[in-house]
This record gives sequence, structure tokens and C-alpha cells, in this order.
Amino acid sequence: MFGRIAAQAAKQNIVQRVRDAEREIIYNEFKGREGQLVNGIVQRFEKRNIIVNLGRTDAILPEKEQVPRERYRQGDRIRAYIVSVEITSRGPQIVLSRTHPGMLTKLLSRKFRKSMKVSSKSKARRVSPEAGRKSPSCPMIPTSILWGPASA
Repeated sequence: MFGRIAAQAAKQNIVQRVRDAEREIIYNEFKGREGQLVNGIVQRFEKRNIIVNLGRTDAILPEKEQVPRERYRQGDRIRAYIVSVEITSRGPQIVLSRTHPGMLTKLLSRKFRKSMKVSSKSKARRVSPEAGRKSPSCPMIPTSILWGPASA
């Protein structure tokens, strides 16, 4: 009888250590990616926050980090900026943004790398991350090219 109980306790201990190691790996992977763009799929909605599947883990796109006129549906592909990665009791929490000034800077540097030199520190403060508004750092580029539909 003691052998079976001890075996179950050992199994639970091993399973818990594996979960902790997986959480640590995910945290370290995404902690190094703060300030970068990620692609994900809209998984579900919790209150007004959006849960986005990033492959190995889920991230949260809070209401305040969403562009007001954008609407998302479950299954939509979404590109967002990693604002922060924190350890919580439930594992790593990754916070995303679609309105952070760094997102526009990253999009510009990715799409127009050869033709435009964007200084992330000097121009990030001057750009308008809201879709439908003109961006003062590049007034000749329509915002639809920069932001496009949420499912693009």
C-alpha cells in the first residue's frame, strides 16, 4: 500500500517539475522578445480582453491596447507588439499591444527597410498608432498599407 502511494507522490512531483520547467522555458523565450512583433490567432474573448494563441502559449491583448475601431473574430490572424512578459502564479503572462508606438516603428522597418531609415527612438514618439490617422513620420504612405485589416 505504501509503495503505490509513494509512486503516485513521485509521479505528481515529476509532473509538477516538468510543468515548471516548461513555464520557465516559455518565459525565457518570450522575455527576450519584448519589443518585437509576433503573429498569433485570436483564440477567445475574456470580458473585453482578447486571448491570442502564439503557438506554444497564449497572450493577452487588453482592451486599452486595442485599436478602437478594429473588430476581431475567433480564428482571425493578428500581428501585435510584445509589451511585457511577467511570471505569475499561473505561468508566464505575455501582454500584447496594437497601439504601442513601437509597433508602427517595427512595421515600418520591416516593410520599408531598404527605402526608409526609421530611428526607433526619435520617431517612435511622433507616430500615430491609431488606424485611420495620418502618421507624421511618413505622410506619403497611406495608413491602410501600414495597418491593413486585422485579419491580414
